Amino acid sequence: MELLTGEDLRSVLRRDGRVALEEAIHIIGQVLKALARAHAAGIVHRDLKPDNIFLCRRDDDPMFVKIVDFGISKITRRGASADTLTRRGSVLGTAFYMSPEQAQAFPDIDGRTDLFSAGAILFEALTGRPPHVGTVYEAVLIDICTKDAPDVRDIAPDVPEAIADVIRRALQRDRDRRFESAA
Repeated sequence: MELLTGEDLRSVLRRDGRVALEEAIHIIGQVLKALARAHAAGIVHRDLKPDNIFLCRRDDDPMFVKIVDFGISKITRRGASADTLTRRGSVLGTAFYMSPEQAQAFPDIDGRTDLFSAGAILFEALTGRPPHVGTVYEAVLIDICTKDAPDVRDIAPDVPEAIADVIRRALQRDRDRRFESAA
């Protein structure tokens, strides 16, 4: 296993509360590149969250992203067996970043679930809180499945409209209305 030097995005958010717009875009751009590669290989992460976005310190980039913890990932490519990774119908993941289809344990999860999570992470990076909140796990899942996420600009008015539009589309409850791919 590779030795990584740096910190995860969760640590940054705990310390700083929010991430500057330019840094947030830099981070999420790298996350999307990595997801595009994983999805092309037939792998859906399913537990994308700030804790699993590791910011490595490198000479050429002090915030070089590595996505970690593919422990509950799903193999979507034909011929691969997902049975070894998870039971059919199981709800796995972290509530604040889980897509509605994942929260409802749909059996046909695809890369769009990771795009929802990426949108939730960008929302939190820019506002200091996830788009859906609640006092217990189940309340967060119900909120994700039944309510649209608030407009990021209601919490962080300094976010440009174009970025708010990207987040809004990524957080659509209907996965067919989200981006089709991380690319």
